[in-house]
Amino acid sequence: MKKKKLIVSLLILLGSATLTGSLLAQVKDDIHLRMTNYHKSISMHARAISSGEAKTKEEQLKHIREASTDLVNARKTHREMKKLIPKKTRKEFKPVHKSIDKMYESSKTHINWLTKELTKIEPDYAKVKEHAKSLGDGIDKAEQEHLKLIEKANL
Repeated sequence: MKKKKLIVSLLILLGSATLTGSLLAQVKDDIHLRMTNYHKSISMHARAISSGEAKTKEEQLKHIREASTDLVNARKTHREMKKLIPKKTRKEFKPVHKSIDKMYESSKTHINWLTKELTKIEPDYAKVKEHAKSLGDGIDKAEQEHLKLIEKANL
């Protein structure tokens, strides 16, 4: 009887370990997908402004607000991703995470500038397009770093 309980306990433990591993892989995939989608969305909004697709000040402000929301969500997702990396290897990937964080900080600066400029009565549209392009380029670089991180960390 004790042997049977031991075998059942081991089978349950083995099953839960397999399930946990599978669940963790699914969570990692979800985090990477969300982060990539946020990056694509921010770039799309920035490109809409820099290309002149968003013609009115109201359209441009709408794109900036949506990009700002996506940036906040991308940062949260990045923090979640940091927690998934095993403690033993976190030090190895710290430079990549710092690089992504710096790009997010730079992007936030561009978003703040764009918001402030577009709320003026007479915004400087040439500079608005410049900052929007810089925002898109910075987020594209963050996505490249994110993809490098996935590859290196085998996440």
